[in-house]
Amino acid sequence: MKVIDAYYTDRSRKVVIALWEDDNKKVKEEVIIAQSGQSDWENLLSQSNVTLDWIDERTVNRNRELRSDFEKTVIDIAKRDGLWDDITTGGKYDEEKLCELAELMLLDSAETDDTSLSKLQLKLFEKDLVKNSSDDTKKAALRAATTFNDAIIAFTKFKT
Repeated sequence: MKVIDAYYTDRSRKVVIALWEDDNKKVKEEVIIAQSGQSDWENLLSQSNVTLDWIDERTVNRNRELRSDFEKTVIDIAKRDGLWDDITTGGKYDEEKLCELAELMLLDSAETDDTSLSKLQLKLFEKDLVKNSSDDTKKAALRAATTFNDAIIAFTKFKT
């Protein structure tokens, strides 16, 4: 088997996800504790294409890819729910507003302004998708959101 990807899953760089591909092109995911003396860690580092720098670079690039995907999802949700006009100018993207929106989505609960979060939740509850829903579990999840990201994720579940 050969390693095709590896990246840290935490800021302290103690856990790595490694993706291994066998001769039949089947991919296996392995969770590895990044600690000297751990056999899985030592095996990963013994692979010819794997270095600590490579894992660092893959982690940074993967995080960028995930952020880009997340930003695209936020834009798609905004377009789908008729919010897009609020963050565009004359049919062109307002990059500053998009960046602000993406930054809001990445805030954790300690950084979230409760008033702004409440306003977002109220706006989302005004949407027909939520207002006309009889799913109390989904509504409870939207009410319980403690971050902008949680609120958007809860909101998207109304679509399913």
